[in-house]
Amino acid sequence: GEGVPLKSATLELLRRQGIQSIIAAGIWLDEELWGFLGVDFVRSRRAFSEGDRNIIAAAAHIIEIYLERRHGLEELLQSENEKRQIFDNIDTPILLFDADFNFIRANRAAYRAYRAEERAGEQRPCYEIFCKQSAVPDYCPVRKTIETGTVHRRSLHVDNSDYIIVTKPIFDADGKLAYVLESAMDVSELNAQQRRLQAAMEAAQAADRT
Repeated sequence: GEGVPLKSATLELLRRQGIQSIIAAGIWLDEELWGFLGVDFVRSRRAFSEGDRNIIAAAAHIIEIYLERRHGLEELLQSENEKRQIFDNIDTPILLFDADFNFIRANRAAYRAYRAEERAGEQRPCYEIFCKQSAVPDYCPVRKTIETGTVHRRSLHVDNSDYIIVTKPIFDADGKLAYVLESAMDVSELNAQQRRLQAAMEAAQAADRT
């Protein structure tokens, strides 16, 4: 398009710098002026053609596209970081798998519960990290959920702790299995109370027989 007239203060600044001709295009991000891209001439005046204006406008637009993508990536990374912090601050052990049985992530509570070492960029399969097995065990509830698309539960004893493992399917908008979410509820204290109650009942029954 046509050039935009410059304010007198801007013209005076350009003259003091010895600029004879200048062509520039604004660079906009989120509807705000981020900066500009321009070319100036100090030795002689230059009449800019429509082609010149189109070139500088196209170059500025390329920068705008780059800035928008970088801004979107930064927002995504921030969002992912916030999700990760929320995920890690949940006390219940949680693991996430895709529909092809690939381990995606686990929160810190899961690594603590399974006595596993958390490593950045972990590539080993989950059954090696958490189940300490060389292959997928037959009892694996994640595998059963992938095969059936339904919720599965099983008991698990790790060191001195008892857990109820629950795996739930997560479906996409088309109803296709997308992920499997595994959670582990610590029932160690509940089981201990049941054992104490059972022992007390057995002791009471033994006392009645004597």
